[in-house]
Amino acid sequence: MTVKHSNGLAFRVIRATSYDARMARDVRQLTMADGTVWTVGTRGRGSALAWRTA
Repeated sequence: MTVKHSNGLAFRVIRATSYDARMARDVRQLTMADGTVWTVGTRGRGSALAWRTA
């Protein structure tokens, strides 16, 4: 599954408890095109990840 930001970036959705979510860099809150707020981050060049905390 992916979610998109209004600027066209697509983020791959992962579980908030996953290793990638725990180790992500550049973590921040971001409001997507549909108005939902996700936590996003990266795990290396070209990766764009999103997850929602409970």
